[in-house]
Amino acid sequence: MILHPLTRHLAVCSLGEVQRFLDTDRNFWNVISIRDTTRSRLVLPRSKEVLPQYFDDAEKVEEGSRWIVMSAEQAQEIWQFVGRMESGPILVHCVAGLSRSTAVAAAIIVRSLLDAGVSASDVAGEAVERLLAIRPPACPNGWVLLKILEQVLNPKAARQIASAIWEDDRIIHNRFVRPH
Repeated sequence: MILHPLTRHLAVCSLGEVQRFLDTDRNFWNVISIRDTTRSRLVLPRSKEVLPQYFDDAEKVEEGSRWIVMSAEQAQEIWQFVGRMESGPILVHCVAGLSRSTAVAAAIIVRSLLDAGVSASDVAGEAVERLLAIRPPACPNGWVLLKILEQVLNPKAARQIASAIWEDDRIIHNRFVRPH
């Protein structure tokens, strides 16, 4: 789905849905492929380009935990990939297509809205609306969203926007009311 003022196609899906997207639109999608750290690389032959990312769906990790959260370097790699694609279509997937992938998509939407002149005070609500239009059960991973936004915004603005998205009633509904 193309969302204005995004000026690019943006889609979010689960691991189980990714092949259907690629079979339907062969050699159309540039894919951000988010996998758990225990998974092997996924081959996606009908995509244009693939950026593989490996981090777990965790928001807070205690010392000694086996979970690995997204790093600032990974967030930077995602923005570099998005930048290289210019206005090209982006498909973001993770295992369930609900948390990590929707956080990445939300950040892409936020940046596009800010670049289009949407005010910082309105951007979170607009971003949630657009995110839910492309992935209705979205419940973005707060850590992933924050780490990605910190790469393109000052830390205070990144925290404010990430928190506003995380605390949006529609996202809370998806997180706590809607079964996944």
